Parts: sequence; C-alpha cells; structure tokens
Amino acid sequence: MFVKKYSFSFDKPAALCYDDRMKRTIDLSEISDGKLYEIDDLCRLGCSDCAGCSSCCHDTEGLVLDPLDLSRLRAVTGRDFMSLIQEELELVMIDEMLLPKMKMDARSACHFLDENGRCRIHAMRPGICRLFPLGRFYENDDYKYFLQTLECRKHDRYKVRIREWLDEADAEGYHDYIMSWHRFLKLMEEKLPLLTDESRSSVTSYVLKVFFLAPYQAEADFSSAGSEGRYSTDLFFSEYYGRMLQVREALHPLFPELEVPDFDS
Repeated sequence: MFVKKYSFSFDKPAALCYDDRMKRTIDLSEISDGKLYEIDDLCRLGCSDCAGCSSCCHDTEGLVLDPLDLSRLRAVTGRDFMSLIQEELELVMIDEMLLPKMKMDARSACHFLDENGRCRIHAMRPGICRLFPLGRFYENDDYKYFLQTLECRKHDRYKVRIREWLDEADAEGYHDYIMSWHRFLKLMEEKLPLLTDESRSSVTSYVLKVFFLAPYQAEADFSSAGSEGRYSTDLFFSEYYGRMLQVREALHPLFPELEVPDFDS
C-alpha cells in the first residue's frame, strides 16, 4: 500500500511520490486551475455541505495526521493513542519518520463516516479534511493554496473565502503551526539518513512519543467541559511549541555541526 506525498512547482514537472518504491511526475497545471491563493481569497469550494456525497472520505489511505489532528481525535473520541491505533489509525514510515495515518474500514471508507455518509467528527476533523479540495504549495519558507480540480466530484461549486472554508478559529496561529511542523519534518527527512539504524529508530520513536503519544492539556479541558466544551487550539499551540523546544534541544547533540534551527519562528 502506497502513501502519497505531493511536492509541486509551476516551473517544472512535479514529483508525486509513493514512499520510495514508486515515483511518477505530473504537472501542477494538470490537476489545478493554475492559480495560487491566499487565505482571504475567494475560491470555488462551496458544495452545499457535501450534500449527498462522501467520495472524498473513501480510499483516503494517504491521509497522514499531524500532532493537532491526533490531539483533536483523542479529545472528541475520549480514547487514547493506542486505542485509536487498534482500529481507526495505523503507523507508517514516511520520509524517515514514523507517523500516524487514517485507516480505511471494510467499506474502504474512513472509520468516522457514519451510515448516512456524514462525518461523525466533523467539528474536529483533521487538517487535510478541512483543506480539501485545496492543497498547499510550499515555497520560500511559506505556503499558498491551490485548487485540486480533479479530486472533488461535486459540480457547480460556488465561491467561498478560504479562511471560512478552513474553519480554524485562529487561522494565523494555525498557519504558523503548519509551517513549524513542516520545517521539522523536512529537517528530519534530511538528517535522519545520516544516523545509524539504531539512532534513527530511537529518534523516530522519541518524536512519536513526545508529539503523538503524550496527551495535551487541551484534550483534558475539552473533556471536563462536557457537551458545551470547545477545544482550545491556543492551549494546544502553547504546549506544542514547548514540546518542539524539548525535542529540538534533545536532538541537537546528534547534529553537532548544525545550528539548532528555530522551528517555531
């Protein structure tokens, strides 16, 4: 089973990689409308709340989760990491990192899709689900959005502001968090192959434990508030950056020739 990772450029064909076992190239112009969007731009995303359609919730084997996604899943389900791994999630090695991703059920559908084709965790859905059918185009230590024109089956979509579509209370804070995690993963992709197998295994296990296995305070606060509770991304971001500092300091001795990068700047 292959895990997809997109990396695009308008200037040359872009690599569409399935782990390291299969690669092919495509041009971004073939799958998008050829535009790059900012968060306050209007884009043809509206689909009447996906009425009558759940196709994007099927066969989503490449949906890898970040720490915020996993924390929200724990909060909304009331279950811990190991419980979720038993059924809804699985661990995969992607670009040298051990990361959780969504696992499909017997219908080849997301486990959180109900019998009516509706998402049971919509308010706490993962970031990629919030983004779809948009993608992120990373360039110059930042990113913009592009519209995937071949992925969504809904026609006659109407314009919606991207900020509204993402449904993040702190859109700027979320942007900074995504860039922080992106920089970290890119650094690990570059530096982990320099380590011995034993050291590499230790690092990936440590990162998994710090960012994914250990619960965040935002989850406890959400659970204690009952049905009226709201998940605090501000609280999550604060704790996430604290953990990033912890990991940054712990890994620095493995790469003594490097300055410790400022992931969260």
